[in-house]
Amino acid sequence: MQIVILCGGGGTRLWPISNDKYPKQLVPIIDDETLLTKIYKVLTARFSPDQIWVATNEKYKDAVREILPAEFSDTHILSEPEKRDNFAALVSHSAMVSHITSDNEPIIFVPCDDLILANDVDAYNQAQMDIATSLEKDEFDIVTAGIKPTFPNSQYGYVQIEYRDKDKTGVVAVKSFVEKPTSEIAQNYLESGNYLWHKCNMSFKFSTLKKILLDLYPDLHSIAIDIEAKGSIDPKSYSLFPKISFDKAVLEKNNALGIVIMRINWDDIGNWGVVYDNIEEAESLNNIKKSCHVQIDGIGNKVKTTIANRKVAFVGVDNLLVVESKEGLLIIDPTKTDSMKAVAEYFQNLNI
Repeated sequence: MQIVILCGGGGTRLWPISNDKYPKQLVPIIDDETLLTKIYKVLTARFSPDQIWVATNEKYKDAVREILPAEFSDTHILSEPEKRDNFAALVSHSAMVSHITSDNEPIIFVPCDDLILANDVDAYNQAQMDIATSLEKDEFDIVTAGIKPTFPNSQYGYVQIEYRDKDKTGVVAVKSFVEKPTSEIAQNYLESGNYLWHKCNMSFKFSTLKKILLDLYPDLHSIAIDIEAKGSIDPKSYSLFPKISFDKAVLEKNNALGIVIMRINWDDIGNWGVVYDNIEEAESLNNIKKSCHVQIDGIGNKVKTTIANRKVAFVGVDNLLVVESKEGLLIIDPTKTDSMKAVAEYFQNLNI
């Protein structure tokens, strides 16, 4: 089995620390470690570095090299010439891996922005093993991952499984995919017990993916074959891939889908609300501990800054998050993160 860490996103919802030059996976977000470092440490607790790959955008390749340990092979850093959503990325990178390994070996794609707690590392890695075992047995064409919901979340996609499978271990069959539901419907899913948050660990054998491409996208099939044969991605050919997600391009058109139920505590570090939930509150003057961040007549205020010894005081306000980097300053109610992409685009367009 081979594991590919997806490390090419922009992370605009985490501006100003994450930006187009230094996206979230390559900078410290929760603490002093990058998200790439965190997920690499999780995986190497069980798997050899020789089984691990990192897929990123060409312009981030040097930054990825600096973050990874020296012994990590340069040949395992994969890069795409431009952003074209994850359908193009998964097809191309799996072809690259197969060029060096085999088209009949399970390839598991893991997001870079999963926050995996220390006591869940073993369960997380066992789920990768379960995926690989299922693919080796050809039980399904594609296997992904799901998390049992702990509350009704209208911001995640859901996967329906058979009720009889809800307590099983290993990989079970997918019954249907559901887009982000309303809060009321999400509550119904939670109560039903057989709906999962879709965590999107897309996994397959490249030999199987080639058959799927030949059926659905014969023109792209020839491009994938060429990448596999040469072990490189031609920018002109890559531009022919549509800008579409792997979900819409492949998953929704395939009936032989499996899912592993990850029984872990999980957060997707996708917005400042999640970061707020995972960092410490600013100190109160009533606390004898010395800190650069203090709150007076307020509670729940927190700070995330990349500037050393930055002094921040909250006076008479509650539950705010202050985020600062050389790129800019953000003061946000962490329950209102929907506008962050627009904020990042606004300042990017200012070009100052």
